[in-house]
Amino acid sequence: MKRCPYCAEEIQDEAVKCRYCGSDLNDASPQGTGRAPSEASDERPVTLSYVGPRYGLGSGAGFHGIWDARAPGPPAYRFPPTDEGWREAWARFRELEPTGAPVSMGAVGGPSGSWSGPGAIAPGALPTTAPKTNGSAVASLVLGIVGVVLGFFPFFGLILGILAIVFAYLGFRRAEATGTGRGFAIAGLVLGIIASVFGLLLVAVFREVADQVGDIQKQLEELESLAP
Repeated sequence: MKRCPYCAEEIQDEAVKCRYCGSDLNDASPQGTGRAPSEASDERPVTLSYVGPRYGLGSGAGFHGIWDARAPGPPAYRFPPTDEGWREAWARFRELEPTGAPVSMGAVGGPSGSWSGPGAIAPGALPTTAPKTNGSAVASLVLGIVGVVLGFFPFFGLILGILAIVFAYLGFRRAEATGTGRGFAIAGLVLGIIASVFGLLLVAVFREVADQVGDIQKQLEELESLAP
């Protein structure tokens, strides 16, 4: 018996392909990566944003990628270093890891980390990265809350409600790319609609009251003109 240089599982001495990770053992180098050290380091993730039981999503040197914890080395899937590339990477990662969640780099490969992906990276070898945020969704929620609170003032609630709806739409677009903030966007959209409707009602009431006051003033002027 011998150990696979890629996943360290025990396999038969005459095996040419690992039955656990599927790696071709004929291409394995003494270091167990099949690549020169400099080339292998270029394939490692510079940042990891999300991980699941098997796959990790992040960015390398000039690309976005998805790494397989069972096959250390280059990424299992590579995408262009663009916003569109990140959206494609995120969509693929969600297919592979529906329960994947954002993590900090301190947990990758560490004693308490459950994910030992790309080549068992040592703790502290990678910089800490914060998960992607959704500022538009948060802004929508804040504007919706303020719009409802200030809804008793004509025009304020209406304007803030419309802004909350606009930012909620942007928040939904951002959530499709990052997977975060959808709940904030939904809450902001609901509050924005409430503030807008309430604002429209107040504007209508304010206009009706203004018209009534104008009619009363005209009637008083007519009575004064008829007085001897």
